[in-house]
Amino acid sequence: MNQYQVIVGNEVHTVQLTDGGLQRLLRYNGVYGESDAGLPTKKQLIRAKAIAKKNKIPLPESCKLNRYACDGFIIENETQH
Repeated sequence: MNQYQVIVGNEVHTVQLTDGGLQRLLRYNGVYGESDAGLPTKKQLIRAKAIAKKNKIPLPESCKLNRYACDGFIIENETQH
């Protein structure tokens, strides 16, 4: 298990993920970092919500109100190397 930072909306959360779990997230996200024009894709959005739900991360209010305002990114914790 490794620790990763997941950015949902404007909030950063730390989650534990296996390598397989990370690969799945990246595959569904389709990006590692920022999307074009900084806008979340539908896939990113879905994954952000799924990550949040699975890790009991509260979704920002903007996510609930406007699905396009909810961004989800995952970044590796530097401390793990």
